[in-house]
Amino acid sequence: MKKKTRRVSMMRALHAYIGKIYGAEKAHSVLKELSAAYFGTGSMSKLTEKQLNYLWNAVYVKDASIKKSGIERMPQMTEKQKSLVRNIQKELNWSDEYLYELTIRRYGVMDWEFLSGKKAFAFINYLIKRNREKQKRNKVHK
Repeated sequence: MKKKTRRVSMMRALHAYIGKIYGAEKAHSVLKELSAAYFGTGSMSKLTEKQLNYLWNAVYVKDASIKKSGIERMPQMTEKQKSLVRNIQKELNWSDEYLYELTIRRYGVMDWEFLSGKKAFAFINYLIKRNREKQKRNKVHK
């Protein structure tokens, strides 16, 4: 019984911590994306205690080391960059979940808005490239 209680408390702690970072309404979807990206399952209830520990370390310990170093928590994209990403996202007809999954896979960051500097530049260039490819395919099919 203790293992189940520990597992449940770990899930609650993860949910609360992610909720504090991303907002309570977004916490569940972010955790689903993380579990899918790390373990291939979209359900937190299917994760083992070992996998929950891994997620906790990936999320909490990384953030704590950033805080201890005195570096600002997470730099973000500029408003212009965010606007550009949103516009390209609409043109490509991609969901928010797909963008989150893409940034986790390509950059190891949970939310594309927290990309900055070279990573933000590379992410935007990737989206522009994908948009151009889509436009070329559409011209060929017309």
